[in-house]
Amino acid sequence: MHDGVRILAPLNLPSDVAFHGSLLYSRNLTSFVLAFWKNGAFTLDLADDILKEATITHDGKVIHAPTAKALQAKDSRPETGGSRA
Repeated sequence: MHDGVRILAPLNLPSDVAFHGSLLYSRNLTSFVLAFWKNGAFTLDLADDILKEATITHDGKVIHAPTAKALQAKDSRPETGGSRA
């Protein structure tokens, strides 16, 4: 007690943060997947902006524009010919 005020605080804040972070991540991932779960099956609707931007490849092609751009930039760099240690 400090000046008539009782201060309550977690004793091990780092462990509580990790627990809540994992819980939030699992809820977000579950919500994301269930948003595309229709009639008992995962529906790949690339007209949906969220699913389209979260999809990197489809039918053997890179459809995610930033990833495709990064791969093209990598392919256009000249080979150094050296070996890495």
